[in-house]
Amino acid sequence: MNDYVNKLSSMIECNTINEHNDESKQRFVNFQNVLKELFPHVFESFKLELFNGSILLSYIVDNDIDPILLMSHQDVVPENGIWDKGSPFKPEVIDGKLYGRGTLDTKGNLFAIFQSIEELLADGYTFKRSIYIESSCNEETSQEGAKEIVKELKNRNVRFAFVLDEGGFVSNNPFNPNENVALVALGEKATVEAKFIYKSNGGHASTPSNNTPLIVLSKFMQEANKLKGLKVDLADTTLEMVRSISNSTKGIKKFIFKHSKAFKWLLIPIFKRFSPMTKAMTSTTICFTRIEGSNANNVIPETCYVVASIRVSHAEGVASLKSKIEKLAAKYNITIEYLDEGYESAITNYKTPEFAYLKKCVKDIYNVETVPFIANGASDSKYMNEVCDNVFRFAPFVVSDEQIDTVHSPNENVDVDAIAPAVEFFKNLIRGIS
Repeated sequence: MNDYVNKLSSMIECNTINEHNDESKQRFVNFQNVLKELFPHVFESFKLELFNGSILLSYIVDNDIDPILLMSHQDVVPENGIWDKGSPFKPEVIDGKLYGRGTLDTKGNLFAIFQSIEELLADGYTFKRSIYIESSCNEETSQEGAKEIVKELKNRNVRFAFVLDEGGFVSNNPFNPNENVALVALGEKATVEAKFIYKSNGGHASTPSNNTPLIVLSKFMQEANKLKGLKVDLADTTLEMVRSISNSTKGIKKFIFKHSKAFKWLLIPIFKRFSPMTKAMTSTTICFTRIEGSNANNVIPETCYVVASIRVSHAEGVASLKSKIEKLAAKYNITIEYLDEGYESAITNYKTPEFAYLKKCVKDIYNVETVPFIANGASDSKYMNEVCDNVFRFAPFVVSDEQIDTVHSPNENVDVDAIAPAVEFFKNLIRGIS
């Protein structure tokens, strides 16, 4: 266990925040050198290919069996606030938890992938199908690494039996906090990032009009926050999630959950009220995150803008969302610059043999039920639908709701006791599929 903690700590100590002005990608070169030291068997046995800081490793077996792809990105977000436990890049174990940036998102998962294969190779295990490992350096920003790697894989006509990336964890049942389930995302909402710009003649703050730029943008944001006409629905995958956890409920609730498709009309209003997470499962969400105005306290800005992160439901679709938000912006004479046009992922079928196999692997290690869902967050794996029909988003760590809340926030941490089972999960997954 100490060896695992020490190795993961060495990975966390590498500052791999993706800096846009670091064209050399030196921090990722340094990180990959650490990986080579920590996992020598992997780098001796796998072919390493570099994609401007992102990496693709492959162990090719000469047969006609479709390979598998394991993914987990290298880059992390900045410190984001004051840490009162541990330090972002000086990991520390406190009360049985390892604190540091990337413990959950996603160096912990990357460690488990590498360590599992390292141990299999050290034991002389013979792989019966090809295995790829992909780790991008810009998942948290442009996601260009994954796009470039997918393009190359398509050129080589590579198709995978399944892909496994970050997404859900072994965590609390959303409707029964007294038990854990394995939440596996089978798709994700499209992310549209947009800058809404309003221009004026500017002027002195002592003689404002009734509609200064910030006032106009405020009115726009209020209306956009409750944008009319957005489609409300529960996807078939979400209804299957509800059905999957019906056994943990009782009485009339159990009956409704077990027959979720028949009671969709009732579940939609329940989801909308239950929590922000379940509400987001029913429709598109719009969240304004940045604002920029004047550089002086007494000057009306000539140009003012706000930025929104929009997570588009599959029921709505990106084209429909853009049409509605553009109509509203035109009402306020606001122009739109799309920072991210939005990439729509496919949704993997939960009835496939590959998903059944993943559920078995989860059951073997964690003895919990596997529950499918559609992720509200974004990942690199959405691009992998171009080379695979079975794209799963799941990191095999047992985590609490409080730990999930530390992702992208201060005090990110993982239980020390959760690390070894994650390694064993990947070993079991690889041995069984090979």
